[in-house]
Amino acid sequence: MRISGKSLGMVRSDTELLTWYMVDTSDAIIPLVSGDKVYFKVWCDEDTETPLLEKSLTTFSVDGKAEFELTPSDTKDIEPGDYFYSIYVVYADLDEQTPIARYPFKLRRR
Repeated sequence: MRISGKSLGMVRSDTELLTWYMVDTSDAIIPLVSGDKVYFKVWCDEDTETPLLEKSLTTFSVDGKAEFELTPSDTKDIEPGDYFYSIYVVYADLDEQTPIARYPFKLRRR
């Protein structure tokens, strides 16, 4: 996976691990906990309602990070090109947050 700022890129039909977490003002990890749900979505453009790819997690690493595994089957039917991705969180207390809202996601040919 290629990461540049908040932009992501990967090769179509590869396996990639995307690890995401939030930090506080002192760069300490704010751990995700039981009851939280994190979504990773890929959209064809900035205005589309239905994502091309959606993955969600309710279990997290021991240090509270979300680890999305993207498998070949997740991207095999998506044409290489420029897309957008979002990360959306619903916390256990039902507070909702979109820390990454439709940033560039490039899917490349092998």
